[in-house]
Amino acid sequence: MSDCLRCSPSVSFVRDCLQNTREICESFMNALHERVFVRDCLFCSYIKISLEELEHPNQEYIDKHLPMASRLANVVPHSFTTLPQYADFHSAHRSFPCRSSDIWVASHPKAGTTWTQELVWCLVRGLDHSLSSKPLMNRFPFFEWDSLMTPELVQALESMPDDNVEKPGAQWRILEREDDPRLIKTHLHRELMPRGVRSSKSKIIYVVRDPRDVCVSLFHHTIKFLGYTGDFDHFVDMFLSARYEFGPYWSNVLSFWNRRKSDNILVLKYEDMHADLVGAVVRVAKYLEVPVPEDQLPEIVEHLSFRNMKDNPATNNESIMDGLVENTGVKFMRKGIVGDHKNVLSVDQLKMFQVWTQTCLKNSDFPYYRD
Repeated sequence: MSDCLRCSPSVSFVRDCLQNTREICESFMNALHERVFVRDCLFCSYIKISLEELEHPNQEYIDKHLPMASRLANVVPHSFTTLPQYADFHSAHRSFPCRSSDIWVASHPKAGTTWTQELVWCLVRGLDHSLSSKPLMNRFPFFEWDSLMTPELVQALESMPDDNVEKPGAQWRILEREDDPRLIKTHLHRELMPRGVRSSKSKIIYVVRDPRDVCVSLFHHTIKFLGYTGDFDHFVDMFLSARYEFGPYWSNVLSFWNRRKSDNILVLKYEDMHADLVGAVVRVAKYLEVPVPEDQLPEIVEHLSFRNMKDNPATNNESIMDGLVENTGVKFMRKGIVGDHKNVLSVDQLKMFQVWTQTCLKNSDFPYYRD
């Protein structure tokens, strides 16, 4: 375990974090109530958004230790944290032409997205498909990828070979020429996905994971891809206060959970997939209405094992941003276990998560992760 994971936060730091957590949760719940009202009464999907620049009590610390994503904005009225350039893409995202055969895998980052993508690929395309050896971004496009690019990254990617799927516009070009059914990944909140998702009756699989494990995994992910040099304690504060791309966590989760019936969304728990992968495969196959020959099920499950996923260049996402970010030694797929947060979070931090969760879920029927 690294030194930054061993250290315990000071009493004053914990007190400040708890106060920040309460304030964030209260603001979130107010925004949630407003959003539900607007959606039901004013046809929220056609309301123009605005972006408010986010400031943080520890902004100077973030500027120093996370310069690649130190300036973030909140999308109003949807309570969505993103980079300021998102405003340039919102209209295109919302008007994206959907197909009834589209299959979306949605999640908060580090909740089991890659695992679920590969599961869906195996069921829809098959293990013997000609593209199965290609990285996921070649065969399962990341919908909002371009909106994550800073001007510096755009410039760096422009010098890459023409067939590089990370270049601006490449992910949507794949979607434009893709045969049905298209497989699409997103971390957007449900309200920010294309308007046509509902009218076309596209299928959405939403995977959810214990936010404490998500936080630990996202910490390492942020080191790998965004060059975060700060400690874990400050990162916990950033996570709870939604000071990172694609937050707040509960806003993301509830945006799908609250529409699971009206939009026919299949909600998968990462922990359930871990406990019974065969059951998860069968459940997804039933939702997608695709047959799973019994003789192929063991092979699919073996292919989806964490060991194989981590060692497979087509699934471990190690090729993403290769040569564009510093090699920190952090792997995209690290442990793939349930409950790793117990080895990392302090007693005080566990209490902070509990307060945060109970507050954000006060008026929700979402039943998980309340302990």
